[in-house]
Amino acid sequence: MSNLHIIDISVIVLYLFLCLVIGLYKANTIKTIREYTLGSGQISTTVLFFTVFATHIGAGSTVGTIEKLHTMGLIFAVAVLAEPLLWLITAKVFAKNIGLFREAGCMSIRTSWNIYMANLVNG
Repeated sequence: MSNLHIIDISVIVLYLFLCLVIGLYKANTIKTIREYTLGSGQISTTVLFFTVFATHIGAGSTVGTIEKLHTMGLIFAVAVLAEPLLWLITAKVFAKNIGLFREAGCMSIRTSWNIYMANLVNG
């Protein structure tokens, strides 16, 4: 059993070392803060979709959902089934305004939020 422990730690250390090496290698190619925050802009829609999907769906949320369904019953089931509707509404709200944020030069959610709040306060 102790060999398995050593193998596990070795895999984690190797992964972290590779992340460090790749980060140091790529650090020389980044020239501006925009390149750092947004990358080269070559992320396909498919990769972006699955990244967001994988961020939202994980083992913790799946196990937690099953547990809540068992304890809360039908009320929670309705909420879980309505979640795709929430995603569609959110997508419509963001898609409608994404051009405005891009034109303003926003590089993060924070800068987008600042512009949105300034417009809301100033009218």
